[in-house]
Amino acid sequence: MLRNISPVRWSAIIAYSTTSIVLNSMPAIITVLGRALHWGDAQLGYFASADIMGYTAGTLLAPLTMKWRSPRLTALTGIIVVLMADLASAATTAPTIILALRGVGGLGAGFAAGATWYVMSLSHQAANNGLATAGQTGLGFLAIVAIPLLAHAAGWRLVFIALGAMAIPALLVVHRLPAGRWKTDATAHVEPRRASGRRLAPWLATVGVAAYFLGQGALWTYLGLVGTAAHLTQAAIDLSLDACAAGLFLGSLLILVIPAHAPRGTVVGITLSLTLLSIVGLRSGVAPIFISCAAAFGLLYPIFPAFQFESIAQSSIAAGVMTLAASMAGYSCGPLIAGKLIEHFGYASLHWLAGTGCALALLTLIPLLVRKNRRT
Repeated sequence: MLRNISPVRWSAIIAYSTTSIVLNSMPAIITVLGRALHWGDAQLGYFASADIMGYTAGTLLAPLTMKWRSPRLTALTGIIVVLMADLASAATTAPTIILALRGVGGLGAGFAAGATWYVMSLSHQAANNGLATAGQTGLGFLAIVAIPLLAHAAGWRLVFIALGAMAIPALLVVHRLPAGRWKTDATAHVEPRRASGRRLAPWLATVGVAAYFLGQGALWTYLGLVGTAAHLTQAAIDLSLDACAAGLFLGSLLILVIPAHAPRGTVVGITLSLTLLSIVGLRSGVAPIFISCAAAFGLLYPIFPAFQFESIAQSSIAAGVMTLAASMAGYSCGPLIAGKLIEHFGYASLHWLAGTGCALALLTLIPLLVRKNRRT
């Protein structure tokens, strides 16, 4: 399968994975800055929020930019902004300036991600999603391991310099991305007499993307605290987080081995059923069960969105591109909503939130799955 991937697709996947490195290594960066610059929890929270919100804004603005500028130019602009923001972050110790730079860097990363996501929306969507997720999680894992070592050896500034250097591979391959403006009308199998309903379905499914990542992201963010509330030992909690992270990487690889002719409705149904079982299992106070369910939760996490993205992009390229912004919007809002729910209803509310997100995602995707089944 890997030999059949075109240079354009490889370039999009590489640029997408490398420019999102800060977002995927945020826990390690926050830990280093907290120790080196003596930042408080509030400042560290602002740091993470600035990057995430900038990234989300970039993914929203990139499709608008590509109506007038090519994906190549949009991605190139974003990559250069990421590189400059990372290097500039290493040159100052002023919290306000660093926070502003992180917002700008996140915006640039979002632009690059939006442009490359468009390229990945054109064909082989599930495989592209799996490779991009594997690249993100793999690089994120390596960064999380390397960042404390770099900071210990040469100081926190080298961390930002190294993160900026990760944008260089993206600069080397961005010239392969399409030079023409994106085609928002590249929707497949749309009959004029039923166009209005068919055009609405992929956008409703995009709302389901936001719902899925809101619920799953909330449970993922608070997974360690869920284990604490279940009276697990710290060793068991750490092992469950490691198992979940490993499962996430393996799940992204599993997408690549699911046959292209496999019935998507069956794959989606099995995946969501097992996801719901893992969510229920995460309410257990028995360490082996909790750890196993955490691993299953991570393994299944990327599979459903891959086929969700595939179904949406095959119906509407414009909606397919916006799935990235929808996922980031849901992921950004999830922890905020989860915090309020925990205050009023306890940690059990996170399981209900995640389960509800799965249900809404499935309900909004069913029309696209039915349509695809009729065509085949």
